[in-house]
Amino acid sequence: NNCYRVNDELKRRVVFKVIFQKNLAEYPLNVRIALEDIVVKNELTDDALFEVLEMVLRKVPARQLASKLEKMMDIQLDVPRDFEMRTASEYEAYKQSVEYKLKNQIIPGAILSTLAAILVFCIFVVVKTFIYDPIMANNFYKEGYALIQKDEYKLSEESFNKALTYKQVKKWFYRYAESYREHKQYERARMMYRNLLARYNHDKKAGLDWAKMESNDLMNYPDAERILKREVLDYHINDPDAILALGDNYLDWADSGQTDKYPLAKEQYDLLMQLYGNKSSLYDKFAGRQMRYYIRTDNLAQVLNFKQYFYPKKLKNLEPGDLTELSGYLLDKRYG
Repeated sequence: NNCYRVNDELKRRVVFKVIFQKNLAEYPLNVRIALEDIVVKNELTDDALFEVLEMVLRKVPARQLASKLEKMMDIQLDVPRDFEMRTASEYEAYKQSVEYKLKNQIIPGAILSTLAAILVFCIFVVVKTFIYDPIMANNFYKEGYALIQKDEYKLSEESFNKALTYKQVKKWFYRYAESYREHKQYERARMMYRNLLARYNHDKKAGLDWAKMESNDLMNYPDAERILKREVLDYHINDPDAILALGDNYLDWADSGQTDKYPLAKEQYDLLMQLYGNKSSLYDKFAGRQMRYYIRTDNLAQVLNFKQYFYPKKLKNLEPGDLTELSGYLLDKRYG
């Protein structure tokens, strides 16, 4: 009987060993190695060790076994997602397949390469847009501006156009326009003002400066009128600066011999008083323009009324041109 019992125990152990080895072989390599470390190191109690071995015998899922070993050994064990559906040998064979390489090597590699390429492209765009292009543009703008001072107008235009290929900068349009105007290169100044109006949504200052050049420098009053109406007031309705400039243009136009323009100048100044006269900061400015109109039309009584209004406390509110005209007119009337 003892012999039979010994034989039965041996048989159970052999069966146990075969089943254990068979089941263990179907787990991932990292899980098998971790399990072998536990057995070799013999750091667990018999109950804890048997619990782990029993899990292998029961062939629990690889993730469940890995989770148990992680807690016991305080390590990290990764189990591939699709391992649960295959044995270890099947999984090793699957790793050699095109599907596995596509899902785990080719596609991830392609994604990483694409992301890297996008990152490099973004860095390139940022560096080009915010560093390289502004520096190159500024260099060409400065070079062209210096050429204007040397009367190299054609070369200055070429430098300006090169700068535009990198970046357009509003302030440089104005600097070039003003410099061309100083050098009496009026057609080139016109080109800059046209560009400003076209590129910057009919910028008001560009229209006002252009009209001022046509009126003051060239006495081209019809063009100044057209610019103020079509390029400024059509887009900046009832703008006080534009209306004031239009009135000044009519006044200078009338002084040049077109006396029928005097009423048009008065009409603009009256419109300003009607629209903005209730604002104390603007009233004196527009009153000064009306006084200028009466000086030009030689209406002494009205001029004296305005003189009485401004003198002495509000003289500082008169623009230099208006004060000069008032002084000259009164001196002429007194001693002329």
